[in-house]
Amino acid sequence: QIKASYRHSQSELLKLKQESKRSDGNLEEADRALLDLQHQLTLVRQERDSLSTRLGLSQAQINQLKKEKKRLEDESIKLQRDLSAVEKEKSSNDTELATI
Repeated sequence: QIKASYRHSQSELLKLKQESKRSDGNLEEADRALLDLQHQLTLVRQERDSLSTRLGLSQAQINQLKKEKKRLEDESIKLQRDLSAVEKEKSSNDTELATI
């Protein structure tokens, strides 16, 4: 009975060792997967930072273009006023010439 108990214990010990090896293999595989995911996360963060920077630059360019548009609109209004004044003066000069 002691021999049977010993053989049973040895058999259980062997099963536990095999299970331990499988667990170690699973743990190594999980560690590799974790490292891969960490690397992918790093790449995603770098891409996010790059896009964030590009978006910031684009927003700055949009703001600059809006300022330039406003400046050109103001200049256009001023030039239209100047043109109206010149046309009035021309009309006045034409009238004066016609009377001469």
